[in-house]
Amino acid sequence: MNIFELYDLASWYKTYLKPLRTLYTELHNATSNNASQPSKVPIEAPLSALVQFLNEMAIGQLSLQQLALLRDLKVQELVGPEGARWIGSIVRAEAYDPATTNQNVADAIEAINAAGQKLSGYATAVDQLGLDREKLSDEDGRITVRIGFRNDASIRNIKDWKTSADEWYQIVRGVAMMSGEAPEDAKVIGASTGSVILVLSVTYALSRLLATIAKHITSTAKEVLSLQAALENLRQQKILTKTMEAEFDRLRNEARAGAEKRIEAQIAAMVPGAVDGDKTNALGKAIQKLLRFGESGGEIDFVAPPPPDENTEDNGADGDGETKELIAAILGARNAILPYQQEREAVKLLSDKAGGGGPGW
Repeated sequence: MNIFELYDLASWYKTYLKPLRTLYTELHNATSNNASQPSKVPIEAPLSALVQFLNEMAIGQLSLQQLALLRDLKVQELVGPEGARWIGSIVRAEAYDPATTNQNVADAIEAINAAGQKLSGYATAVDQLGLDREKLSDEDGRITVRIGFRNDASIRNIKDWKTSADEWYQIVRGVAMMSGEAPEDAKVIGASTGSVILVLSVTYALSRLLATIAKHITSTAKEVLSLQAALENLRQQKILTKTMEAEFDRLRNEARAGAEKRIEAQIAAMVPGAVDGDKTNALGKAIQKLLRFGESGGEIDFVAPPPPDENTEDNGADGDGETKELIAAILGARNAILPYQQEREAVKLLSDKAGGGGPGW
């Protein structure tokens, strides 16, 4: 993550900080009373207001790296829909304890304020340094897609770089053809070092297809990893046979083939009349490469556009519908990516312990 992405996160957080703090404090006033006073006050009204606000936070506008920083700041589970689920679970818990709930809410407010101070301090430092990034033109109908070359999909040398570039040309070409575009319509607008991240700018149409595919890809990668975890458990117990291993290979291949068919069917439904021999072949190759990329630990992330109500005058009814569909596709992919990352870490621990390798093709 570069300094301007941190700055953008600080700006995003500042937008929500004041109402977020106010709503948590209003709930805390009620829980504090109920934890210390004999006469109780209702908490449903402040709870409902907070939950509604949390659910409306535009979490999709943050990248996975920005979300990871919120996790490090101990506020990821306190904001957005995840925060809504968390606060609902502690206030409406079966074994409800006013004192414990009150302390949990107080701790949440403290964490929210601490994160706000840290991010504000960072933004102030950047402002004082007078750094100015080259402004990218905010072209209508374009979305930022971040490709993370992580884990076994890492780029370690020039050969890996060339191979990855060729692979991603074929991936973008296969998806772009389905949306009536050329691979050149996907623009490279940035890159970061470390676990290399390539930043693309693509059209709404292409990003919607790519997000839809990414959701299936990630779910399938998670399924394959679950099979790998079961295999590693058997290996650790020293009861894995060649017959068992062959069966696991069959199940993995079956999962991949099933994913490819489901994706092709959904894309055909999304883009009626776009499927022909050349496009189908190109899409099939793109899907296979994306499956390999996902299983190797590669990451595809999307930065969602602003909610439609912020652009109603510009987009009109059709634009609103397109944006809503795109946001839904992006959030669907995001909801698949996060559990997959957790599954991958668990399998990596098992594999390292057993001395085994990752899932093969």
